Amino acid sequence: MNKKRLFIIISVIYVLIALILKPRHDYWSYLDQWGRVVSDGDINNPYGISYNLFAYISNLPLIQFPRAIFVVVYLVAAYEIWVLAANLKSSYLDIIFVVLLFNPLFIVFGLLYGSNDAFLSGITAISVFYFINKKYSLAGILMAIAIGFKFSPLFILPFFILKDYRINKIYAISFFISALLIILLGYSMWGDSILHPFDLGVNRESKSLSIFRFIRGSIRPCSFFGIDDLDSYSIWLLIVGFLISFLLFFYYKLDYLIMALFSYTNAMIFFKIGHHQFYFLMLLLSAIVFIKNENKIIENRGLFISFLLFWLWFFVLVILYYFTAYQDGYSYIREVVGLPNTVFLLVFNLFLLKLAFLTQRLSRL
Repeated sequence: MNKKRLFIIISVIYVLIALILKPRHDYWSYLDQWGRVVSDGDINNPYGISYNLFAYISNLPLIQFPRAIFVVVYLVAAYEIWVLAANLKSSYLDIIFVVLLFNPLFIVFGLLYGSNDAFLSGITAISVFYFINKKYSLAGILMAIAIGFKFSPLFILPFFILKDYRINKIYAISFFISALLIILLGYSMWGDSILHPFDLGVNRESKSLSIFRFIRGSIRPCSFFGIDDLDSYSIWLLIVGFLISFLLFFYYKLDYLIMALFSYTNAMIFFKIGHHQFYFLMLLLSAIVFIKNENKIIENRGLFISFLLFWLWFFVLVILYYFTAYQDGYSYIREVVGLPNTVFLLVFNLFLLKLAFLTQRLSRL
C-alpha cells in the first residue's frame, strides 16, 4: 500500500479513537477549566488566550471534540514532517514514519490522555514547516496562535525572526500583528486576567522530570549546604539559558533550526514544571533537525547515539508512567528521575551544539 495513503488511514483511525474514548488524565482538567471560562469568564489556568477559546468548542455535545482537534493538528504536523523526509530522500523514511505515528508520547499523552501539548507542538511544527518553505506570512500567524496557546514556543521564536541574522520582516510583521489581534481579543473578553498564566507558571511547584523536583525531593542532595529547594531559581536559569542560546546563535552565525532546538532543550533542562507532555515540541523539532541534517548526524557517531539514547530513554519513561503513574510502589521514581533525565538532556544538548558548529564549518567550505 502507498505510504501516504497508509498514513492517512492510520490518522483517520486515531481521530475516531480520540472522538470515542472517554476523557482521561489532564483532559478532565481542561473540561473543568473550559466550563468555568464559559460560565463565569474565569480563565485562572496556566494557559493562554488561544487555549481558552477552545472553551466554546468544548461546550458542544461531544466533549471529546477538542481532543480530536489536538490529535488532528499533531497528525498534520507529523505528515508534513514525513513528507519533508520523503522529499529529501531520507534513508530512514520508514523509521520516521513509525516514530511519528507510533511513539509512546503521542499514543499515551496525545491520543489516550488528550494532552493539549499535542496541539501546541503540532501548530508550532506546521509553522516551522511553512517557514522552511518560505511561506513567512502563514508561518507567523501560526506561531502567534501557538504562543497564544502556551508561552513555551517563545524560546524558539527569535531564531526564526532573525534566521539570516537580520530581521525577517514578513515573518516578524505577520507574527506581531497576529499576536496583537489575539491579545486584543483576549483582553476584550477577559481583561487583564489574561496575565494569570505568568503568575501561575512562576508559582507552581517543580514536577517529576525536573532537576528542581529531584533537589526538593526526599533525597535532598543539597541539604548539606543548607539548600532544600531551588524552585525560585528556575525562571532566572530559563532566561540565562535562552540568552546563552541566542548569543551563541547570533555571534557564531549558527543554524537557526538547530539552535531553536538547542534553546528549547535548555528550557526543558531549567523549567521546573517537568511534565512528560512538554516534550512533544522537542520531539517534532528533533525530527525536523534530524531530517535536515541526517548525513552529518549519521556520520558522527556521538551525535547519532545522543539522539537515539535520549528518545529511547524518554519513551521508556512515558511507558513506565502509563503503567504506574509513578504511584504506590513506584512513587520513588518521582523522587529520583529528574536527575538522570537532566543528565540525558545535557548530553543531548552538548552534541546538538557540536552539530551546530559542524554545520557552520561545513557551510564555509
